[in-house]
Amino acid sequence: MKILVTGGFGFIGSSFIKYLNNKGITNIDICEPKGKYESKWFNTTDLFYSNIINSDNPYNITNCNYDIIVHLGANSSTNQEANSENWDNNIQYSNELIKRFNNHVNKPIFIFASSAATYGNETSDFSERLNVRPTNFYGFTKLETEKAINSIDYKNNIYSLRFFNVYGAREAHKVGMSSPIYKWLTLPNDTIELFESLNPLFPTGKMARDFIHVDDVCSVIWHCINSKNKGGTYNVGSGVASTWEQVANTIFKTKNVNTGSIVYKRMPESISKHYQYYTCANLDKLRNVLNYNQEFLSLEKGIQLTYKQINQLYLPKL
Repeated sequence: MKILVTGGFGFIGSSFIKYLNNKGITNIDICEPKGKYESKWFNTTDLFYSNIINSDNPYNITNCNYDIIVHLGANSSTNQEANSENWDNNIQYSNELIKRFNNHVNKPIFIFASSAATYGNETSDFSERLNVRPTNFYGFTKLETEKAINSIDYKNNIYSLRFFNVYGAREAHKVGMSSPIYKWLTLPNDTIELFESLNPLFPTGKMARDFIHVDDVCSVIWHCINSKNKGGTYNVGSGVASTWEQVANTIFKTKNVNTGSIVYKRMPESISKHYQYYTCANLDKLRNVLNYNQEFLSLEKGIQLTYKQINQLYLPKL
């Protein structure tokens, strides 16, 4: 079994390669943009893999025969500009990669990392449909590739996974775009800042998101790889919405902070235009079509695990 992981130096990519290594799998190629290793190389120091391939030209990788493609590489900033560079990176490159690999006689299993950002301001119907309305360019790019996949004649080998709020330990390189859970676990002080709500339906502190630990995401990806001819779009979240106050208080508990404080600040206008006040994955399709039956980590257990992993990876004195 030969596997290609694009974005393998990144948060989810390096976590998945570690997951594979724990299963004894090392025949893995990593695809990364040339010269983009500086901030992420530390994620790979405990990993075993075969080659690092320059991703600048799709031909560099699509002329190789892989059994499995896990396409995680992209600009994952939800605040990215709607410019030609991000269009090329997130849409054109992904679409070309999928098309080229799917033209192979022996079609590989293809995992495409989509996002719950595709749902935009939705607050109730989180079923895996294409008639959704993203409110930021990142979500738009993911939906565009989902639509391109949907137009392919044979696509039973292609899995589009809509990741909800993924968190975990290998996020140090993401700096400003790391998950709030990672940021708050590594804070040098005991104060957590939350945004005030601008939506009367969701009071301040009660806005809620679906948080899923990266180990659970890796488990779902592995399940897809081992599920034949069940390609499609699937939500990958815990199925539980947790408020920001719940997250903050769980952080304090995990760090044994007795005097932690929550401070509310005004939401910047640049964020308020596309802020998601509520997300919660509908797992019916994941459970009933893909037959994924494992339970996801609770918020408390997931945060505790992340804190332990951060200690092991980056911050031995935490």
